Amino acid sequence: RKVRMRHVVIKLLNVKRMLGRKTDAAILGLPPMNNRHIETAVRILLHLTAYCFLQDEKNPAVYSALLAAQLTLRHGLSPHSCSAFTVYGMAELSGGNHARAYRFGKLALRLHKQMKCKDAEGLTTGLGLTLLTHWRDDIKDAPEQLHEAMKSAFAVGDVVYGTYCLSMLYRIQTLVGIHLESLEEFMRASYQKIKDLNRQEAMRMWAQPLIQYVLNLRKSGVTDWKELTCLTGEVMNEPRYMRDAIEANHSILIMVSWSRKAQLACLFGFWALAESVYRDMSTMGPAFHFSYAVVSGSFYAAIASYSRYMETGNHKHYKIAQGYKKKLERVAAIGSPNAIPFLPFLDAEELAVRKSLVPTVVSAAYTKAIDVMKSADLVHLEAYANERAGFYHARLENRSAAETHFNRAMELYRFEWGSIAKYEWLAEKSQKALSRLDDASIMKNREIQQIVVGEAAGFGLSDIMEDSREFQSLPSEATPKGK
Repeated sequence: RKVRMRHVVIKLLNVKRMLGRKTDAAILGLPPMNNRHIETAVRILLHLTAYCFLQDEKNPAVYSALLAAQLTLRHGLSPHSCSAFTVYGMAELSGGNHARAYRFGKLALRLHKQMKCKDAEGLTTGLGLTLLTHWRDDIKDAPEQLHEAMKSAFAVGDVVYGTYCLSMLYRIQTLVGIHLESLEEFMRASYQKIKDLNRQEAMRMWAQPLIQYVLNLRKSGVTDWKELTCLTGEVMNEPRYMRDAIEANHSILIMVSWSRKAQLACLFGFWALAESVYRDMSTMGPAFHFSYAVVSGSFYAAIASYSRYMETGNHKHYKIAQGYKKKLERVAAIGSPNAIPFLPFLDAEELAVRKSLVPTVVSAAYTKAIDVMKSADLVHLEAYANERAGFYHARLENRSAAETHFNRAMELYRFEWGSIAKYEWLAEKSQKALSRLDDASIMKNREIQQIVVGEAAGFGLSDIMEDSREFQSLPSEATPKGK
């Protein structure tokens, strides 16, 4: 029969009752599972979880893992029990319990280390790091663990979670600002491995949007910047990808593609497109709200809506931006260190669109945002903060400050991050912004000259001659008395 949400909820409550007040130490100290038939059943259930996860069948996936957790609590620990507790943590997360989700994510990782089961490493590490532990732990620590999990998964033939770990590794490396040249090299080599291991297009679809995103940022000599927001190129055909993902009803793959597209739209100034994609993503369910991607997604979505407010003056865009900013503040309040560096940046963006504020206040906010991103070693976002500060000063006709920020951003984009396309885009856009300031300055000087000449002409030659005669009739102070 079809697994429905009520079945998942009932099973979740049963597992919660069995857990009771058990501490982590008590769970880790459970006896080993001695019944080989039940151990095999747990393993089959977690393979079923992987299959349902790949097919985007969320209810059967969670139900299977909860049943595996129930068998573990009743009969003892098996090598795959760590995966069962990982998915149990995901079930807690779907109910909004971030603290328990984090707890069971960490517990699953400890249990995996205790049991040392390579078959379970891909699921336990991949889902644990990207969905559960990021609420309290720094995501920068995840790439090395994901890389090891990917290798272990591929070594035992777990192509599903090996590919998942690899695609999440790509995503985190782009989030933390790894130099794109070295990232491209790694992506090409590892993507070839995916193709060699599995001919299924569905497997490659996990990695394609992230690879094409990097390749787009590495392009040079682009004449139409909007083409960079399209994920069609060397490894991916966006229309075909979306058609296949929609036909398979695979919301997670759709989200992976949309998130890259929206971010490219933000980086290259297509704000209406970015806001539209983020609006569609926000309706897609928990994939947008629960993974570590909620941080970068909320950040860029807020930037897009603040920029739309600047373009249109429509207050609804400002309200949308504030909604994303509050979401990021809630993530930070939960205890996530990953959200904290983004908040000063959004503070500056919010102040920049409030025209009544003193410019020095906004300038100081951008300076703080730049310093925070630099301290966090997020070089691409340090560049982005400089870029946004540059355009703010250009709007105020502060040429010197604008040029300083633009030059710093271009330096970081080109040499520290390795994005040729972004460097060339900003070189073009900043030159236009500064040229408009120069043209405006020239026009203002001409107007001043015309006013001066006009006032001189209006004063009149006869007035000048009369003033000259009056001046000559005055006694000379230099002439001594009596001479």
